[in-house]
Amino acid sequence: MTIICALHVPKKGTWIGADSRVSSRSFVYPMPARKIARIGARALLVCGSGMTMTLVKRHQARLLAKDDPDAVAMALMQMQERAKYRLDKDDASALSYGQVFIYATPKGVWDIDSAGAWLAVEPGKLWARGNGIDFALGYDLAVRQRGGIPERDRIHGALFAATTYDLSCGEPFVIEHLK
Repeated sequence: MTIICALHVPKKGTWIGADSRVSSRSFVYPMPARKIARIGARALLVCGSGMTMTLVKRHQARLLAKDDPDAVAMALMQMQERAKYRLDKDDASALSYGQVFIYATPKGVWDIDSAGAWLAVEPGKLWARGNGIDFALGYDLAVRQRGGIPERDRIHGALFAATTYDLSCGEPFVIEHLK
């Protein structure tokens, strides 16, 4: 399972982070996986199956070719369609592939849901996806109210909280700065 997160601060750039544990139900694999695809200062964080991570890495040049969240979301949906992913109805009765992503650049962070819809994340607010999302967002809410916490430390703390309380996520962490 996975925890991915990103934080954009205007004039400072964007910090991204992910755990690297690979698990399937109750089995934890003995090797880590990189859940971030990156070309230059554009990154796509993957919260999904091992096959999704493989496809994203295989097609990252096409997926990250444009600095446009809509183009990225459309390319992700086309990639999953070509790979014959099964469409299911989610809780809102929308067609869904079941994989979620965070697209990040030095200019901002966008959440891309399992149906291909995307939303911009408010600058200064950390966003997360994955099994430990509640712990990551809860941690960041608490430290954001205090203020003065460096952005990299906010990402690390969110990942640490998620992996401490959701054992399907785990270290080592990957944290990068897009600027």
